[in-house]
Amino acid sequence: MMLFNTEKRAKFKNLYETYRDYMYWISYDIIKNEQDAEDCVHNSFIKVSKILDKLDLQKPDGTKMFLTIIARNTAIDFYRKKKKMQDWEEIDKVEDIIDWKQVEENIIDQYNYQRLIKAIDNLPEKFSDVLRLRYIFELSAKQIAVQLSSSETSVYSRICRAKQLLLEELEKEKD
Repeated sequence: MMLFNTEKRAKFKNLYETYRDYMYWISYDIIKNEQDAEDCVHNSFIKVSKILDKLDLQKPDGTKMFLTIIARNTAIDFYRKKKKMQDWEEIDKVEDIIDWKQVEENIIDQYNYQRLIKAIDNLPEKFSDVLRLRYIFELSAKQIAVQLSSSETSVYSRICRAKQLLLEELEKEKD
């Protein structure tokens, strides 16, 4: 359970009240279901709560753009998961058409993805954050620099170093 101090709680409340409807419509536009869109907004705000200190509310355009990316990606992930579940239900109905090789590849892909996320989680925070912002939230180096109050050069350098550390972490895991 994550506990916020009064300042963070106020910041989070301000973000929520300001952008929840906007994020809802982004999610709804992708998912086309009210309850699922609401779930996506809440899941998006859970993600935001984990990096709240990196958001600068004095830059509303950057904040809105960042929240747009989070809401969009959360909704897309939700849509894909729901689609996969529907696909699995269809496969259950038509057992003869199962391509077991594809199923095996999907399981391997999921395993590799989980392995990658675990390795990113094991990196020092300044490196894992920059990888998440770049590859999960799909922010550009310039956008990351703004969010981290850093230079683009520093962001590029951190990304490069983070990739090296990630590769080392994955190699350690193989042994």
